[in-house]
Amino acid sequence: MYKIYSTKSCGYCERAKSLLAANNLPFEEVYVDESAENFNEMKNVAPNMKTVPVITLNGLLVGGFYELKEKVDA
Repeated sequence: MYKIYSTKSCGYCERAKSLLAANNLPFEEVYVDESAENFNEMKNVAPNMKTVPVITLNGLLVGGFYELKEKVDA
């Protein structure tokens, strides 16, 4: 299952969710602006990424929106 680390005001996060929904791919969304625990979880998954979305698939880092789009469209 995909996991999207996002914020409520992130346009690329919305695009990622729409892309997954359009392809009937299940996902879980984790808001990193709601708790320090969620933010720290995201930083452990992707310590070098500076922006959201941070997207994983079954615990493995996919990347951001463009990496997700490349993977889904492949």
